[in-house]
Amino acid sequence: MVLFVIALIQEPGEIAAFAEVPSSFWLAFFFSGMIGTAVGHMLYNYSIGQAGPTKAAIFMNLNTLFSLVAASLILGETITSGHLIGLVLIVIGVLFGSGAAEDLLRKRRKRLPV
Repeated sequence: MVLFVIALIQEPGEIAAFAEVPSSFWLAFFFSGMIGTAVGHMLYNYSIGQAGPTKAAIFMNLNTLFSLVAASLILGETITSGHLIGLVLIVIGVLFGSGAAEDLLRKRRKRLPV
């Protein structure tokens, strides 16, 4: 709602452009916004129940990866090395921040013979 109000202030009169948008846009908007979001949240909530919150937090931060891939495939965006470096840093940060890295190291040490 706040973004809508800001848009009305910064671009007065542009709301009329929505009347000229083809119906296929509104269908894609509804499918992406409502259906895609609903399915995504249902799958995420299911995964939290199956994997636990710590492991689910790791996958939540992979949204960046899915956004990059979708932007490349759908919008024709170019994925640069900066994007990939940022993605790697995010995943590393999540692994260490959530405690998943420590859990993996602990499990690995238990498997190694002493």
